[in-house]
Amino acid sequence: MPEILISVDLGQAQDPTAIAVAERTETAEMWEYPSLAVRQLRRIPLQTPYPDVYTEILRLVTRAEQEQLSRRVREDDELEPVTLLVDGTGVGRPAVDELRLRLARTGHTAALVPILIVPGARTMMATDGYYHVAKVDLVGSMQTMLDSALLKLAQMALSGEFLSEA
Repeated sequence: MPEILISVDLGQAQDPTAIAVAERTETAEMWEYPSLAVRQLRRIPLQTPYPDVYTEILRLVTRAEQEQLSRRVREDDELEPVTLLVDGTGVGRPAVDELRLRLARTGHTAALVPILIVPGARTMMATDGYYHVAKVDLVGSMQTMLDSALLKLAQMALSGEFLSEA
């Protein structure tokens, strides 16, 4: 069963919040990268209040968790987690804290992974509980996945319905 990833880059005043929903599937060969199929891209309009953004994020998490449950064939099948990746750079730290609280209060099982995009050449898990991802690693990984056709866009991308406003 593929893992569902929801990635969020928070914005509000000058940059819109961007949300990507993707599925990660492991390949048959252990040495290969997993592939990512991007199913949806969302852009939340500028000036959207953060509580409304949180509501939209939790709606997507709920839908992803329900989809994972519906894919389960037998009751004892292990569920792949829904992973919520949130960019905590800039205004994101308080938002990460709020999302963590809202996930816990509503009983979601999604794993929240806070990320800081940092300058430099070292990606690591820091003592503050955030993954510090070097911008050079982020860009390099994306380039590798695109060049190797490991990053795929859903069929709806061809129809122009792929990028949607919330």
